[in-house]
Amino acid sequence: MKVILVIAALTSAISINAQISIGEKFDNVNDFCFSSDGKLLIVPINDKINIYETTNYELINEFKPKDQASISFVSLSNSGNLIASSTKDSTLIIWNLRTGKSVNLTNVKSSITTIKFSPDDEFLAIGTSDNKIIIYEPKSLKVQKSLLSHTDYITDLEYYNNDIILSCSADGSIIIWDIPNKVPLNKWKASNNWIRDISLNRSKSNIISCGDDGKINIWNIEDLNEIELIRTKKMSFSWLMSCEFYDNEIYAVGGHSKRIYIYAPKLNFRYRVQSYINKLSFLPNSDKLIIAIATQGSGLKIVSTEDMKLTD
Repeated sequence: MKVILVIAALTSAISINAQISIGEKFDNVNDFCFSSDGKLLIVPINDKINIYETTNYELINEFKPKDQASISFVSLSNSGNLIASSTKDSTLIIWNLRTGKSVNLTNVKSSITTIKFSPDDEFLAIGTSDNKIIIYEPKSLKVQKSLLSHTDYITDLEYYNNDIILSCSADGSIIIWDIPNKVPLNKWKASNNWIRDISLNRSKSNIISCGDDGKINIWNIEDLNEIELIRTKKMSFSWLMSCEFYDNEIYAVGGHSKRIYIYAPKLNFRYRVQSYINKLSFLPNSDKLIIAIATQGSGLKIVSTEDMKLTD
């Protein structure tokens, strides 16, 4: 897999004005993740999982399932030892990051729509197209819990802590789950359309949601039993596919308008790409605002706010 680097200055990629492109011209990148320390970037492209280090975004390893199935979603354990991936034929695979060998795999009856490790890495949660959240023990891939309350496709999951997970769905609802008891702590209608993504801020006091109505909503969840809508904003006439908090105040959103918007105190930024945006995420532990953008047909872009336009 070719890695294209378009760099405006030959210094550290984390501190330069640069746009970095990963993948070929027409590659669809549906998902990616950073390690918790920000030193590694995991990107599934076609039938491979590519591992990059983020000093200069060199490709350092690649994993490939034996059946050559296209890879849809990935998650890196918080310890950095394991990668979970799903293929389009609904195979869930656990990889050893150090050896590049698969630890275990299992076939899921319905399509896998998202994957997340718990904060302590003891569990792995997946969302499915038949409305379920299935929680596994990662290495054995034995099912530990199954959560069912949504009435449509699960679109995203976010762990609040080891015992509480948040989910959103095509049914327009957001649920806060008590995992040990397998029941919702709270459930509310967040939209009359699909909710595509949710993100927790750093203090876990707020979540942001976005979806097919082109709106972002920010919810106060300091009291998990009393959810308060504190901000709503129409961002686009197209679907919003991804939203992400950087800290308690800075967040980004993007989707089918082919634009991303970053909102920060007193400074707002926008940036345009050539294809629909599937996912965006900030580089962790960086002294600058750097964001990765997964696109539907032009690979993955890594951009600093220094390369973006200021907007009102």
